[in-house]
Amino acid sequence: MELHDHNDGDVQLTSPVLSRILFGYLSRVCPRLEEVDIRVPWCCSGSMSGPSYSPRLYTQLHGGLCLLSRLTNLRMLRVCPDSLAEGHNTNKVDFAWMTSGGHTEKERRRRRVVMVSWEGMLAQEERLENDRCQSDAVRETPLASETAPLDGEILWQLKDLGRLSEVKAVLEGMDKDGFRCLQQLTQFALGPTLGQRPEDVLKRLFPQKFFR
Repeated sequence: MELHDHNDGDVQLTSPVLSRILFGYLSRVCPRLEEVDIRVPWCCSGSMSGPSYSPRLYTQLHGGLCLLSRLTNLRMLRVCPDSLAEGHNTNKVDFAWMTSGGHTEKERRRRRVVMVSWEGMLAQEERLENDRCQSDAVRETPLASETAPLDGEILWQLKDLGRLSEVKAVLEGMDKDGFRCLQQLTQFALGPTLGQRPEDVLKRLFPQKFFR
């Protein structure tokens, strides 16, 4: 999958909300994916005459990459997040959840510390959602017809698409005893490189932090 932006409007592939929409949509609509390779180009332009910009995918926790933990059959994951170097503006805590050692009590505490910093964003998100629900533009419509119950189920699962609260719920679910994450994943890469075990990728990207 390669993402391009040809929108004449103001929406650009530079928002963590759009990253959460992408990862959340894939995890809900395509839950049996075994290989995921997501790339963005070096630059995009909303129109032929408009200025170009560098798109990016957010691989930090608030960007929602962890939503792909729902893909229980996932064997290969490659994400080319932006035109900058691997590991740009990221930390070990953003990826540790996909490793077997990323579910110790110490790693859980690190994720909880990050989530505490989201309180302001979550409160604003909740206010915006309440305003949307109370708007006259919102109409109650059935999620699906009687002949398409599966579509309705998928639409219901997508009701929180793009929201930071969905990311928080997934991360909190990882704290439950017995949780197992991406047990089939053997090839992971950030950027156009050969896939390696997630543990090996983190050791290379964050050598000073991996054993702390």
